[in-house]
Amino acid sequence: MPHSLRTERLVLRRSVLRDADDLTVVFGDRDVAVSTKTWGHPLTREETLFRLRQWRTSDPRETFGLVMVQNGRVIGSIGLSQRLGRRWSIGYSVRKDLWGQGLTTEAVRALCAHAFRALPVNAIEADIFTDNVASQRVALKVGFRPLGDIGPGWSMTRRDNFPRLGFRLTRQDLKP
Repeated sequence: MPHSLRTERLVLRRSVLRDADDLTVVFGDRDVAVSTKTWGHPLTREETLFRLRQWRTSDPRETFGLVMVQNGRVIGSIGLSQRLGRRWSIGYSVRKDLWGQGLTTEAVRALCAHAFRALPVNAIEADIFTDNVASQRVALKVGFRPLGDIGPGWSMTRRDNFPRLGFRLTRQDLKP
């Protein structure tokens, strides 16, 4: 994977320590954190820095900051992780005040298209909590197919397992 990908409004690049303040705002919002598996709430800057240090040692294909071209602000994150064989998983989050503007769809589409070109990927999967309707819509817009109930998954913010729906995208399903 390249060090960055560019869309019309976003740059997807490796997250760095200086992103801590922006990402603390993103994931410090309970409405964002509750839709993730691993971000807890409330969130401190120190916890964000800890996460960023972990990301620095991970596979560079895995986690990207979402940066607005217009102002250089980090507005969220997106990442891929390898599951079994040629199946990968995607996760994504954007700052709440920017929801509904198509930014997440733009980022997901760009990363998935690139993954199918550059990685040994047959399918990309998304596990989305049942109450996260916006992320489900993003997945469908990009071309993911619903798999139905995949059982509960851990939510750090909820401090409990919560029902999830599965979605799968193949190269042929990806919508331009």
